[in-house]
Amino acid sequence: MQAGTLATSDVQSYTSRVLVNGIQREHKTWSITRELSGDLPDQVMAVSGITQATGTIAWKTGPDVSERSANPWNASTGWLPKSGDRVEIYAGDTATEWIQFTGRIDTTSGDVGKSAQSTIVDDIDNLNTRFSHDALLRIMPPRDNGGVRRGIGLGYAYYLDAALRRAGFYATPPKEARAAVSIPAQFSMWPEDGTLTVASDLSGGTSHAAFWPAPWGLSAANFLVEVGPRIREAPSSPVELTFMVAPDHNGNANMNVIYGSSVVQLAVAGSRTVFARLNGVEVCSLVMGSAVTVSLLIKAGVWTLRTDTGTTATGTATIPGTTIMDLVTFSGDTASRLAGFQVCYPNTSTEFNPVNYKPTAVMDLSLSFAGLIDAAPVIKPTTSRKLIDEISNAALTATHIDEAGVFRVIQSDVLRNRAPVQTITTLDDIRSLSWSDDLLSVRSLVSIDYHKPFIDLSIYQNRLCYQGGSQTLESGQKTTELISPGTDEDWIGISFNMPELGDAGSAANSNKGVGSVTGGVATDGTTDTLGEPYLITSLEQITPGTLKLTHEVTTLPAGNVMELRYPKASTTIWQRWLNEPFPFVRSFARTDWAGETYTSTITGPSYAPELVHDTGPWLAREDNTIVIQRVADFIADQVTKPGAVITGMRVGYDPRRQLGDVITISSPSLMGVELQCLIVGIDNGAGKSFTQSLGVRIISAVSTFTTYAEFNDAGGDLTYQQWSLLEPLTQSYTQFNDAV
Repeated sequence: MQAGTLATSDVQSYTSRVLVNGIQREHKTWSITRELSGDLPDQVMAVSGITQATGTIAWKTGPDVSERSANPWNASTGWLPKSGDRVEIYAGDTATEWIQFTGRIDTTSGDVGKSAQSTIVDDIDNLNTRFSHDALLRIMPPRDNGGVRRGIGLGYAYYLDAALRRAGFYATPPKEARAAVSIPAQFSMWPEDGTLTVASDLSGGTSHAAFWPAPWGLSAANFLVEVGPRIREAPSSPVELTFMVAPDHNGNANMNVIYGSSVVQLAVAGSRTVFARLNGVEVCSLVMGSAVTVSLLIKAGVWTLRTDTGTTATGTATIPGTTIMDLVTFSGDTASRLAGFQVCYPNTSTEFNPVNYKPTAVMDLSLSFAGLIDAAPVIKPTTSRKLIDEISNAALTATHIDEAGVFRVIQSDVLRNRAPVQTITTLDDIRSLSWSDDLLSVRSLVSIDYHKPFIDLSIYQNRLCYQGGSQTLESGQKTTELISPGTDEDWIGISFNMPELGDAGSAANSNKGVGSVTGGVATDGTTDTLGEPYLITSLEQITPGTLKLTHEVTTLPAGNVMELRYPKASTTIWQRWLNEPFPFVRSFARTDWAGETYTSTITGPSYAPELVHDTGPWLAREDNTIVIQRVADFIADQVTKPGAVITGMRVGYDPRRQLGDVITISSPSLMGVELQCLIVGIDNGAGKSFTQSLGVRIISAVSTFTTYAEFNDAGGDLTYQQWSLLEPLTQSYTQFNDAV
């Protein structure tokens, strides 16, 4: 619910304003419809997927009587909105107003001599941007053969955040144009900019960061990360370091930017005091207080700390030497709560962008449903909207854009556990309420279909992904082949360096079966000669999950062809490879996916049908089903019990109400119940009057009175006369009608 107090009086009056591109425009009426969707029965307190907020505005386009009629072909006849114009709608009482809609004009139409009207939509269409991503593992293979595995952590929230960022919605500050390193740290320490070389828990072990709910989404604790910067500049270039600190931070964490032997450090202590240091010596510091984002700008020897609440501190120091930035490290203990790590090279106009930024996305997540996953599949080119819709449906996570244009991500278990923000009554607030009780909404069993990962991981690139079929090529011939993993298979850490057998140093790894390799023999049918001098090969990634393999043959000796295979005989090549066809494409790891089913132990009436919910790969672990069990039981606990639902409710207008609010419906006399309900739909209308209808899902229902028989059945031992003195008897309809 939007903050603020609504003035009340015997005759309630409201006002509204409509702004188009920041300019107030006269209107007759407006209406807005928004909802949280979901494909489960209405008695289940769970929502998912994306639904766009829409509405209409009827304009006052000129005097009631005019010699000219506003039209789109002649601007001098009067103002008309254009498609794509920015729209904001406010409504309130005589003292305060609240935002009701942020979006754009979709279409405008009208009749000559009459007023025009527009349809309006929110910004969900921005999610139609393209999105793709390589396959990931919670424990990624090393950067180099024989290295240490990298524990990045992984959960579906990482993909929600990444898809939102691609579409322009940011829970943590946007990546700057000249970012050297950027790690949003939303359930993974995988960077969106920079090359991850080390990732583990603080001990340097084989685990990874822990993640905790934060006001913007998630924060990280117990982490040690090292990243090679995407852009590397000398210490004379202005540089800016940023991170976010959650209110529950109570530990020690730091970011180190390393220029050879010089270290610039931005650190935060458990007291929420932030320190800027050069080679361990403090340059300046400040106390964050209620701030959540802090940046350190170093420019021309001046160090400036600034927070999103405007607190600043300055000092002076010069970073010695001319060595370019070669590494950025991050670390935090178990009581740390940080996110939004970024190192960038700002210009004057972009300085302190991170602390000046207002979030356009908020993820409200618990760890019950947003648990760790061991692997995520390759995301082939799709759209942010399709991916978010898929994940939110799988994980029972509501997604929508609110009245202020902020993208909200809220898990259903979080919604169900919210405290009520308002009580409305049948006596004062509710104009009408309809209900139904549907036999078909009940289920006998709830099962979860999911994709379980089976991970084959090595510290060497020795996992075979693809082997060729020994093509025969002529002089001057070039072949191009697109290769990709099979269905329900992913390749992680592919070796794109593909030497030809015969190149310097190629034989050793080729014999060991490490790394991708190709080659061939120039042969006249009798004699084989290594074909490396005549062969040009390349392996490149076209899209995540699709590789392009090219072989080109130069001029061969007369009478020879190129056969892409190992020689039939050799004293230096291990026997197992002789005559094997080329090429070999290898990786550090492979993930195979298998369909599995989990069925909740909570059951309903045997006559009811079963319910199957598909979570895909987004909740699966290799070694347990704990999150899948929680989701199955969450659904089963509600859908296996018959229950009436509210199908429509018209209420007194309140401009503060929002999707996701939990309200109490109190009707102690008329219905004798108190209902806890989640608002999943709002229809607002304004004109000569202001109207509001709510769609709700019932969280709980409590009877507010008890019959004598119910009391005795529960173990009571009173006479009817004694019991009747304990509480007022239920009113008859005539008594209720006379009272109101």
